[in-house]
Amino acid sequence: MASRPAFENTRQNLAANLARLRAARRWSQQQAADAIGIDLKHFQKLEYAALNPTLRTVVATAEAFGVPLARLLRQSTKPPVRRPVGRPVKPRRRGTD
Repeated sequence: MASRPAFENTRQNLAANLARLRAARRWSQQQAADAIGIDLKHFQKLEYAALNPTLRTVVATAEAFGVPLARLLRQSTKPPVRRPVGRPVKPRRRGTD
């Protein structure tokens, strides 16, 4: 049985790491897309590994999340993020407590 090509593994790693980073920041997909400077549909395709991103998009993503580029592309030892069913959690506004 042949293994998946390296680019396929990297695309899957990017998708999983995007989901983890976004969940850690409690960002919606729209908020993440806005921070990166891409449209929502484009971000969704990245997060579900349905798109090969350009280098420009990968670099912008690393900058938006404040992580090294290598962290986005490497395989994580953390379990995958469980995708919630239903509405996303809205971020809390600071200073309104």
